[in-house]
Amino acid sequence: MSIAEPLFREQARSATLLQQASMDMGDPLLALLYRWKAAQFIEPFGASQPNVLTNYTEQDILNFARQAGFRALHLDLHVDERRTPPKDWKTFCAMSPHPLAPSSGEILATRFSLKEREMLEAAIRSSIERGEFSIVSRMIYLHGRKPAY
Repeated sequence: MSIAEPLFREQARSATLLQQASMDMGDPLLALLYRWKAAQFIEPFGASQPNVLTNYTEQDILNFARQAGFRALHLDLHVDERRTPPKDWKTFCAMSPHPLAPSSGEILATRFSLKEREMLEAAIRSSIERGEFSIVSRMIYLHGRKPAY
């Protein structure tokens, strides 16, 4: 067996940290950023129903494979940080970080008031269009064998 699995737990954790920071500082922009990020990576911490995309770690994946009877397991965790390429606002709004997440545009249209959308766009649009953000991706690669019985 060989699998490649994206690991989104840290994105969920960062949403939680944004929420805490917005409450600690009383910063309305941080509160908007939290709501936007949480809509993409619903944090499993304290939620009544954990998000299946964010509620596991690389150790959990290894344990799942072991429980399924696989042995001689090898797991690689790749963590890559890179700058996002510049993109126009319309393209950014059409994107989502994974197939189950709403696009940024959908989040803005359905979960934010006009005033909130304008505030968030004013804060991040120029940086997105200039490619000034960095993203971190985490990917698990696991392979193993089931013993012949």
